[in-house]
Amino acid sequence: MEMPWLPAKLLLSTLVLLLMGLSLGNETAVHPIGFPTATNREIACEGLVINLRCPSHRVIFIEGANYGRTDNLTCARNPRRMRNTNCRHPDSLKIMSDRCNNRTQCVVPALDGVFGEDPCPDTYKYLEVFFRCVSSFFECPGTLESVGRPETLTQMGTKIGSWYRDPVPGVDKGKIYVMPWRPFNTISVDEYADIDDLKDLKPSRTIPLPDKVDGTGFVVYDGAAYYNKERSPSIIKFNLSTLNRDLQKELPGARYHNEAPYRFGGMSDIDLAVDENGLWAIYATEESEGRMVIAKLDPDSLAVEKTWETNYNKRAATNTFMVCGKLYVVSTRYVQPVDTGGKLVYVYDTSTGDGENLDLPFYNQYGYNTQVDYNPRDNSLHVWDNGYLLSYPLTFEAVPTEPPPSRPVSPDVPTVNPDKEGLITTPAPILQPTTQNRPEPPQRPVSTRRPPARPATTTAAPVGPQRPDTVTARTSPQPTAPVSTTTEETPAFLQQFCPPMFARNISWPRTPAGEVSKQPCPPGTDGGVATWRCGRNPVQWSTATPDLTDCTSRWVAGINRKIRDGESALEIAQDLVGKITESREIYGGDVKKAVKIMDQLVVLVTSQVQNMEPQDKQESLNTFTQTLVEAGSMLLDEGRVESWEDMSAGEQSISATTLVKTVEENGLLLAEHLPPRRKVTATDNNIAMEVLVVDTTGEVEDMSFPPEGNAISDVITLPGPSIKAHGRNGTAKVVFVTYSTLGRFLSSNSPTHGDINFVDSSERMLGTRVIAASINRLEQQQLLPEPVVFTLEHTQENVSGPLCSFWKYEPLVLIGYWSGEGCSVVATNTTHTSCSCNHLTNFAVLMDTRGVKVPTCNHLTNFAVLMDTRGVKLASTHVVFLSAITWVGMIISICCLFCALICFSIFRGLKSDRNTIHKNLCFNLIIAELFFLIGIDKTQYQVGVPLVVVGVSAAIDHRSYGTDKYCWLQLDNYFIWSFVGPVCLILLLNVVFLTIAMYKMYVHITHKPDQTRTNTLK
Repeated sequence: MEMPWLPAKLLLSTLVLLLMGLSLGNETAVHPIGFPTATNREIACEGLVINLRCPSHRVIFIEGANYGRTDNLTCARNPRRMRNTNCRHPDSLKIMSDRCNNRTQCVVPALDGVFGEDPCPDTYKYLEVFFRCVSSFFECPGTLESVGRPETLTQMGTKIGSWYRDPVPGVDKGKIYVMPWRPFNTISVDEYADIDDLKDLKPSRTIPLPDKVDGTGFVVYDGAAYYNKERSPSIIKFNLSTLNRDLQKELPGARYHNEAPYRFGGMSDIDLAVDENGLWAIYATEESEGRMVIAKLDPDSLAVEKTWETNYNKRAATNTFMVCGKLYVVSTRYVQPVDTGGKLVYVYDTSTGDGENLDLPFYNQYGYNTQVDYNPRDNSLHVWDNGYLLSYPLTFEAVPTEPPPSRPVSPDVPTVNPDKEGLITTPAPILQPTTQNRPEPPQRPVSTRRPPARPATTTAAPVGPQRPDTVTARTSPQPTAPVSTTTEETPAFLQQFCPPMFARNISWPRTPAGEVSKQPCPPGTDGGVATWRCGRNPVQWSTATPDLTDCTSRWVAGINRKIRDGESALEIAQDLVGKITESREIYGGDVKKAVKIMDQLVVLVTSQVQNMEPQDKQESLNTFTQTLVEAGSMLLDEGRVESWEDMSAGEQSISATTLVKTVEENGLLLAEHLPPRRKVTATDNNIAMEVLVVDTTGEVEDMSFPPEGNAISDVITLPGPSIKAHGRNGTAKVVFVTYSTLGRFLSSNSPTHGDINFVDSSERMLGTRVIAASINRLEQQQLLPEPVVFTLEHTQENVSGPLCSFWKYEPLVLIGYWSGEGCSVVATNTTHTSCSCNHLTNFAVLMDTRGVKVPTCNHLTNFAVLMDTRGVKLASTHVVFLSAITWVGMIISICCLFCALICFSIFRGLKSDRNTIHKNLCFNLIIAELFFLIGIDKTQYQVGVPLVVVGVSAAIDHRSYGTDKYCWLQLDNYFIWSFVGPVCLILLLNVVFLTIAMYKMYVHITHKPDQTRTNTLK
């Protein structure tokens, strides 16, 4: 019925989106700088990743987002799982904004784990995002009017240092980074979770830096720390997530190492600053004769985009900071007692190239300023003053702007009220055309918002307990249109709950439907919160086990500390194995962190073996590889399955993919330090690896893994021509790996993918072990001259329809799925399947099979065999034999019981209490077995004698008889006692009668000896 209206639907949807884009383009006054650009729309089907990009010198601003489904056209796959077209995740906009705003590129997986919960179970969802590319997320607040009195946050043990908070929204969730400066020994940065931890001096971690630091020109921007490398004019970009040095670049002509510092010295020659326009460097050169030079830096490449030379001598300044592209110079006196009368004495505007003197008071709290940096996130100054950390509020005078034009809004699109940040309302329709008997056009309602408008004059609050992102306005309130809201609340007597549970060493209370229960992590863990969501439809715990991804044992922190301290990677790996072995219980967070630790250890050992002798290097890497394989095998052990299940399926997949990548990288690292024709093996219960170096100067033979005679029946063969074609410098580094239990954690049960060869593992199961092969470090999907062939043993019985596939994943986010691209089934029987694949990747090789025809395959990657289990039943012969055995056995039993009952009844000489008990027992067994034989297969009669049994309780409260998951009584309202009570009564009566019977037997036995003696006398 909807097909005739399909063109109209598409046309109307396009028109609505076009009008939205046009109206958004008119609101330049309330958008970030440079906002009159086109609105972009991106969609990613569930399981894929959405990749937002902006051209150079522009950043992302998220206008709207929704994770769910609002029509039945987008990401179409299974009609049954697209019925719910009113699916919206309420936090889509916030999550996407936190992840992507003010970045040039943003990659986000469309997964339930990313958004915290599934907004509509059993529905194929997609992530829809509206965004613009703007020149800057932060709008200039105006001309600096005054600097307020500071707030003292805490006191450090060192007189000189710097501290900063990443200004980019959503990057660090409020983390604060503190770098106390120690001459010639500044080698780390302390990270604090929030302002309260900073005040209490409770750092969450200490991050080691790859280089020693000169001066206090340390800032954090977009997830990276920037600082001046000791004794050099180089600037370092240090990634705070990966803990790697991303970039090192010299500042052309810059003076360094106390050649042109600020007045206090401290090697402060090169100062870095951040404002609304990005990253800056303030320094002096020989050409400038000591006068300050301002350089605008590209934060990604550290390239100097433009420089300005000022008229102010750098040695005469106490410190400087940047606001809206303007350099402000601070001048204070280093005297005792403290002279609080400091000033801002100079300003240089990079937009006009003009500098002028200034006279703005600057309260010199403790008399020894070594760092003054502006943060556009909260419009305040971060100051290190004589060991104290201070926050100064700033007041700005903005240029008045005309009010923005009114903007029509689609009536069904929820928006963020700009006057009440975070309040989502639905505006009344402006024009609502009347339609009769006509289907509604498909709509894409997504949460949208506009950036808050800047008032004419604002006073920024200092960093403190209050939310630092807020700005207090000193303007008269603007009239706003009244908004009516309707809140539907469920009456208390209709409220449904998930029952209380004890799971994973945590007591979970009775939880209302739709809410998430949050409980402290189990004892022995290092803080954290465990969660468990109570679903609405049906009302039950949404997963079989709670989510303990945030729960990590205390030993994890100790191992991380050793990595930061640069201890021996081999000893740390051995320690990791020991901790996993000793731990009786590990949780999802432990598995996640352990896999990351293994990944970091590969990086660490790479640097530690560089200066070793070749023989020592090989021995060290051999031992390290065996230890790493042992650690990975222990994590994959059958006894650790419950630990993996503490994580969502998405987190399991990411951790398993990380493990695959780490093992392969370690194998390739070992291969790089082996001589030609050398082979090394490392095996454990769940992982077996072989690393070898092949001489490719002559003819190369086919290579198989595992070798003949091995107990493993799986085998993979690399053709000699393919190995030779990808050799380098006369050798080829080859790594084979097989995993026994890894496949259960690699799930790709997403509704749809752009890959037409995508395999939905919710409809299939992994029917084999996983096997992997790599040659050198080849790019993904690089084709082989001849296909790789592999044969895998089925690990499941009664399965059919094999499909050869490989684990294809996105390297940036480690999200993957099973794909049949380039693979085909060569042969199959009831126990084994042979496949071929035609492309080579630099990751592992897995194999999958399933009963679907796929393209021919020759590639090297991760392989496994997926098997079709839909509709698998017992063989008909098994059913017949089982039925026959049951009937024959039951009939024989009934006949014997009947004969016994006749004997007990006919022979009166056997009359006794014991005989009566035996007769009752035989009679009851006959009745029970007759009921079983007659009624076991009568599934067509759904109502019968059980109705009499449950009638009383069902009449009292039918809603409590049966749950959504089990045909059983409710536990949380004590209705279970309608069954337990009578059972207890019957048990009590049985105990009473048993006591009477025992008493009778005792009396009988005590009188029997006297009776025997009397008979003898006679």
